[in-house]
Amino acid sequence: QTLMQTLGQINMVELDGRPYLMMAGLLVDPQTQEVAFKVEPDGTVIDAATGEACGMIDVDNADNPDVIPTKTPPKTFKDENLDAHGWYERAKELMADDYYYQAASAFGEALQCCQEERAVELEFECELLKGRASCWRKMKEFKSLLEDAEKLISYDADDQEALEWKRLAMEELGKARRR
Repeated sequence: QTLMQTLGQINMVELDGRPYLMMAGLLVDPQTQEVAFKVEPDGTVIDAATGEACGMIDVDNADNPDVIPTKTPPKTFKDENLDAHGWYERAKELMADDYYYQAASAFGEALQCCQEERAVELEFECELLKGRASCWRKMKEFKSLLEDAEKLISYDADDQEALEWKRLAMEELGKARRR
């Protein structure tokens, strides 16, 4: 199940020890029936009162999604003149705080920088692809996961992690087609 499908259902979730009803991209306090949090399309949970990010929806168990509280609000970065290594560092920080959509985007920016440079170490490019693939896996974006896994396999046909990602993506995409 995708995050958007999960957001369209009504589920009970817990954040900071309190229960909330999750429906239509909102977390509602069941006692007061007030909107306490909003859920962004990438799964980021935003406090409705302060507008600050405070968690991430984890849909590994689609029947019972969890809210993972973030340790810190999203990082802010100066985007001017970031090179591939700068984007890589940004992506790692975003992943550490469970901002997978933004991290995948930062890994993509780093890969774009690599394409524009004359010479890039293959090992570094593979590290970027693996980071982004890990984000796709967390977000259950199986089509994108398959694309990155296949590119990794084209570089190293024995890459066990990439082979597992490809197997998982093909299995999940096959299930989606049969529905």
